[in-house]
Amino acid sequence: MRKIILIFSVLAIFTLNCKFNSPQKGDVDLDGQVTIADALLVGAYAVGLIKFNRIQTWAADFTCDGEITSFDAAMISRSSLGLDIPEFCGKRPIKKDWKDIFFFP
Repeated sequence: MRKIILIFSVLAIFTLNCKFNSPQKGDVDLDGQVTIADALLVGAYAVGLIKFNRIQTWAADFTCDGEITSFDAAMISRSSLGLDIPEFCGKRPIKKDWKDIFFFP
């Protein structure tokens, strides 16, 4: 019984590490890629159609101004198409440790 619990615990930790390892700004659906689908989600959020969890909220604020707007959606769509975007948050796009998402300053 202890072996089963240990194996389950290790698998759960591995799954969490894979899922939350280095989210990327703009990757709102958390699939590991910044795509047009992410921009559509941010647009829907900006007009109040959907809600985000904390990780998605961090990823959706592409401009790092503390607000999620249609401008964030536009910049995410430009980034997903490989078009030039201004620098936001000091880099473009940035990666951050997932622990920082849960403990906002």
